[in-house]
Amino acid sequence: ESMSLVINVLYVYTVFKFIRTFMGKRSVKWYMELLSYIAFYCVIAIVMIFFNRVGINMISSLISFYLLTLLYKGNIKNRLMAVITIYMTISCTEALTAALGGYMRFDNFYGKNEYSLIAAAFFGRILCFIIVLVYENYKHMRQGVDIPISNWLALILIPIGTFYIAISVLYVANNKPQLVGTSVFVLLVINTITFFLEDDLNNC
Repeated sequence: ESMSLVINVLYVYTVFKFIRTFMGKRSVKWYMELLSYIAFYCVIAIVMIFFNRVGINMISSLISFYLLTLLYKGNIKNRLMAVITIYMTISCTEALTAALGGYMRFDNFYGKNEYSLIAAAFFGRILCFIIVLVYENYKHMRQGVDIPISNWLALILIPIGTFYIAISVLYVANNKPQLVGTSVFVLLVINTITFFLEDDLNNC
């Protein structure tokens, strides 16, 4: 559960990127947006720890996504489309991850089911993050923004490199959960800061 809480940092940032790309400009102050996503993280953490049922996860996700869309300008049609698109994208990514997890045989690689699940979950979050970044660039291109090749390479190579480093740490230090958790958290923070700064530069 502790590793899932760490990985959910990337999940929250992915949802943030997805909703902001879909909805556009926010209608609240930046600190209200930040506090809202922190609250969202707390909600999914509580649901995961104390409930962790498919139905409860689905309902809490849909309600949370819709409440987060209220932070941005738009009508109810756009908000519902954003919620459905985000939920379907994440659900399809998780289903694909589950299928690929069995195909890649993480169990054989790590020898521990716990770390196999972590690797599969992290792969799913990275894959969803890449999809959101590609969608964001595609939307910018439709708006007439020129996206350099270096940007496309970065949005693919940085997350994939992060996943490679993370599974390597899991393999080398699979008997040191604190080291694994800290390493994965640092990698996620680096990814978040990198793409956040890139957004700021693009908006300048």
